Amino acid sequence: MNANVHKRHYQAGAQIKGTKAFKYQRVIRPLFNKKSNLLTKGSGLSLKSLDTRKPTYTYWNDPNELVDRLRLLLSSERADHNNHKNEIISIAEELREANIIK
Repeated sequence: MNANVHKRHYQAGAQIKGTKAFKYQRVIRPLFNKKSNLLTKGSGLSLKSLDTRKPTYTYWNDPNELVDRLRLLLSSERADHNNHKNEIISIAEELREANIIK
């Protein structure tokens, strides 16, 4: 769906809105330059180039190591550090698969 927000009266065939403001002249206007055709051609965004990190695998031999790590992560979460959810979930899954917790 094309909203045509950048066009006058929001119509597809209308002229592009313009102003003499610095931001429009230096930033917005070059984006809609007919010579560059930025709006009409392109191949999309490649998600492969955004995240180049390789997945990290954590191996464990002793379930007590996992329980200790889980305790640490849960106490960190109680202290309002909320970016450990994925690791907490994966540790809980590992402990369930090993029939340590239900």
